Amino acid sequence: MGRASFTVTIDRPPDEVFAFVADLRNLDSWYPAIAGAVLIAGQPGEVGSQFDLTTERESGIAGGDVIRYTTESVQPGVSIVFVANTASPVADTYELTPVDDGTELRYTIDVAHRGWRAPLGPLIDRAARIGLRPLGGALKRRLEPEP
Repeated sequence: MGRASFTVTIDRPPDEVFAFVADLRNLDSWYPAIAGAVLIAGQPGEVGSQFDLTTERESGIAGGDVIRYTTESVQPGVSIVFVANTASPVADTYELTPVDDGTELRYTIDVAHRGWRAPLGPLIDRAARIGLRPLGGALKRRLEPEP
């Protein structure tokens, strides 16, 4: 199992940050590997809701493919977990903690490397950790008001 994560403090209340990350249609506004997302079933922030995410062709992660994500668990304002049952199943977890200046958000991606990808797991994991580094700042810039 591979894991990568980032933590960022955002100058917005937890409920506002939660509402934003619970709706994967917002993902393309801060995650450059995603070209867009469509809500397929349910409502954002509800267990069982489904989104189809389209990846950018130049992203290096199955570019141009559509990946179905399902909301697996929800604690409103606290955490939300999305899963994708792909060849290498993925779980994306957002955990929110109130802090004096807003919300601390920890994003974690877990990937179960299977089949021919299994021996490449350590290399894929390293690339994921490097790729995630700038995303905390991108999410922060997207959610915080302009000065």
